Amino acid sequence: MILACLTILVVAGPVTASNLLGHRAGWDSTVKVNKVALSAQFNTQVNNVLSESVNPTDITLQIAIDQAAANWEVNIYDANYGDTGWAGHWNCQVWGSMTVCTQGRVRLNQVVSYTNQEAKSLACEEIGHSLGLAHSNEVNASCMSQQWNQTKLSTHDRNHLNSIY
Repeated sequence: MILACLTILVVAGPVTASNLLGHRAGWDSTVKVNKVALSAQFNTQVNNVLSESVNPTDITLQIAIDQAAANWEVNIYDANYGDTGWAGHWNCQVWGSMTVCTQGRVRLNQVVSYTNQEAKSLACEEIGHSLGLAHSNEVNASCMSQQWNQTKLSTHDRNHLNSIY
């Protein structure tokens, strides 16, 4: 009986994580965010989320107001989108490749009235999705848990963002 031995040599370089927006961890952390004709309530709450949850991470924000959507990675809108079954929605509008979104859209549905806390929670969750976060099971710690009483990203969420930006 002859035994064959196969040796595979894998040469590994430094690990460089990237995220949905195509930023490479540790290299390009500036995310271009455009606030498009937001109502006063959502404008305030989006500002709060960007300053209280995103800014304490490695992400640098470049923020614009009502610019041409094609020039920005994350475009945030609010309107009454009707009874769609969703309060907020994130989707990629333009894929630069199979895995990189070059232009995405956050939509905040005003089909119902929100308290300021609910509006902030909704904005936090959808902005989190646009940056690459999934839903969380951290019920008492993260807005990514889909709990209306949570209005900030958890330490775990912020650490995850830091690992991919």
